[in-house]
Amino acid sequence: MKNLLTDNSSVDTGDFMARRSVVRDAPHRQYGTIRWILTSQLLLAVYLAFFHSVLGKGAAEILYTGIAFSVLATAIVVVCRRVFFNRFEYLIHFVIGLDILCEAFVPYHQTFGFYYCALAFWTVFWGYHGFQLYRRGTSFITT
Repeated sequence: MKNLLTDNSSVDTGDFMARRSVVRDAPHRQYGTIRWILTSQLLLAVYLAFFHSVLGKGAAEILYTGIAFSVLATAIVVVCRRVFFNRFEYLIHFVIGLDILCEAFVPYHQTFGFYYCALAFWTVFWGYHGFQLYRRGTSFITT
């Protein structure tokens, strides 16, 4: 009978590393694809829809609408979590839901300054995602 703790004859570290890289880059990871772009655009649409829906509304309506949109944005990020490169990219997308929730506590929204916030968010998202693709040596849009 083999002692698995002391018998190293069956250990092939090269094979382990090959299997590890296959698991890390498994087909279920959809980063760099159209799915990531669609997820990002959907979150942008939710973000802009929230602010357009609360322009000129009262504090209570903004709060309820903000909670609903925050849950929606968070659910999108959680459901689409496999399109992100790593936990950091997942978390920076998760921040959208938190931002909408925080904005829900602002009693009024009267200007279109939220476009600057959306531009800043998506500059960070696309920049980070593009940087990760560059590091891996892949193109931005793959099938």
